[in-house]
Amino acid sequence: MEDQFIQEDGTIKILSTTKSPVFNKADKTVGIIGVSKDITDNRIIEQRLAESELKYRTVVNSLKEVVFQSDSKGTVIFLNSAWENITHYAIEDSLGKNIIQFSHPEDSLLLTSLLEPLINGHKESSNFEFRLIDKNKQIHWIDVFISAIKEKDNSIKGFAGTLNDISNRKQMEYRINGLNSLHLLINEISSLLIQADYQNINNAINSSLEMLGQFAKVDRVYLFEFGDNISIMNNTFEWCSEGITKEIDNLQNIPCDMFSNWIEKFKANDYIYIQDVNELGDDRKNERDILEPQNIISLLTIPIYYGETLIGFIGFDSVRSRRIWEI
Repeated sequence: MEDQFIQEDGTIKILSTTKSPVFNKADKTVGIIGVSKDITDNRIIEQRLAESELKYRTVVNSLKEVVFQSDSKGTVIFLNSAWENITHYAIEDSLGKNIIQFSHPEDSLLLTSLLEPLINGHKESSNFEFRLIDKNKQIHWIDVFISAIKEKDNSIKGFAGTLNDISNRKQMEYRINGLNSLHLLINEISSLLIQADYQNINNAINSSLEMLGQFAKVDRVYLFEFGDNISIMNNTFEWCSEGITKEIDNLQNIPCDMFSNWIEKFKANDYIYIQDVNELGDDRKNERDILEPQNIISLLTIPIYYGETLIGFIGFDSVRSRRIWEI
């Protein structure tokens, strides 16, 4: 048992006392014998350690980066609160698992190969990136720094490190790379069209549509031209990926009033984006009746101007899958 005593100077002493009864020959208790040990310093140290751990956890849980610790086999034994903010998984449900279990299926083997040298003791630390899938099935790009924790005999005790969500940076990199690629493509198409003579201009346009289709990863790219003061429109050029039915012959002399919504947008130099043709309402039945027989799921069309005159539009169809464009 522990007892506290206040000394004359006001300080408190904590004693750990072990007491035992003293018996006579008749086996009756005649007294108590005890040994007391001053454990004041021990309790002060324990209190300071507890306060220090509390401060440490407060700081760690305030970080936006995930701080983690695992055992020597990679099983997670500690996570700070940032883990829940990023992954939406509860910490208590995540402990006892391996980080690899939260990775994108395509990155699992890569992640295993990157962690193996650490687990085998061939490397002391590592820095790499992988894709993590959160509880809501959203993908996050994660930058990992991980370092080995070693025993005195240099054996691996476990690992500690940080996980930093770099999804925004990755998205920006993709956009920059995409813009750079688009600029190169525009230069290539411009050069192709400029160098084409009258006899080869149609071939140059078809080649340009093919390059745009492959760049945009769509199933069909086409040009429509307006005629008779934007009263009718005709599909004049079309490129289709392998296995996709051509529709150019079925899209001639179409009355523009069937697509009045499109014309209004085009005249305002705006685009038309349909994420899912099947979701078009009854107020856009004319559009749906034209688009559905072409098996179009998603569509993007952009107006074409000659000077200040609207002359037509270019379209991109996704037939095989629903497509979300960032516009």
